[in-house]
Amino acid sequence: MEASSLPILFLSDNRDPLPAKFNEDFLLKWLSPAHIIQWTFQLEDQSNVVFFPDSMIELSSDLSKLSAKANLTRNRNRLSALFELSAESSKFNKKTPRIEENGSVSKVISSGFMSPGILRCQSGISLKSESGNYIDCGFPAAKIAWISMKSIYELNKLEEIAGVPKNKSHSFEGGFSLNSSFSYPENKWWKLENRSWLFYPLSKSGNSEARVETRISMEIRKSLRAALSNRYSYNATRWPPGLWITEMSICWEKQ
Repeated sequence: MEASSLPILFLSDNRDPLPAKFNEDFLLKWLSPAHIIQWTFQLEDQSNVVFFPDSMIELSSDLSKLSAKANLTRNRNRLSALFELSAESSKFNKKTPRIEENGSVSKVISSGFMSPGILRCQSGISLKSESGNYIDCGFPAAKIAWISMKSIYELNKLEEIAGVPKNKSHSFEGGFSLNSSFSYPENKWWKLENRSWLFYPLSKSGNSEARVETRISMEIRKSLRAALSNRYSYNATRWPPGLWITEMSICWEKQ
């Protein structure tokens, strides 16, 4: 189990306070004993809250993800076949400002629970060492997205959200993924983790999406780690489509 948070307060050159940001990451993982089929279940939650100087509070990002992975191996071979299924959604409604015809500014709901909802599945191969280092390669991989809250199309005056057209129930995309984790020395101080995927629409609906996330962590003391995360994401339906995010955090891990 892993949790991390880091509140940050910056000051600009003229000493005016800038927004403070609080990040919450929670990861709960369960691994079954090693048999012919080894199961991995994982629950992940991320919430980013921004505190503005005028006492406004805004939820900048919000994500909950549940995944299940099965590794099929024989005689404890290091190479195994894998199948993974994951579902993700935001927990709360997110509001964005909109300029009305009379010039006033109002906030409307732009996303919410299962709006969009995303289901990803993949099959492929996994290479794992006795110490726990691994590389997972998922090809082919598929992604299905849907919008449960149909009213947000009208509220935001949009014909498409998250690649799902207003007159369609879902979008379908195909691609591949690559996940890895290495520690040095084995299961000790340094750990390098990577999660990457690329999806491309297989029909008229859908949108191109890519994500590369790298995390380097160092053990400070037992169950306590310092981490540096660098994440690049590309989504054709947002502006700007490409986005870099770098974060530092203090993590608590319990195995």
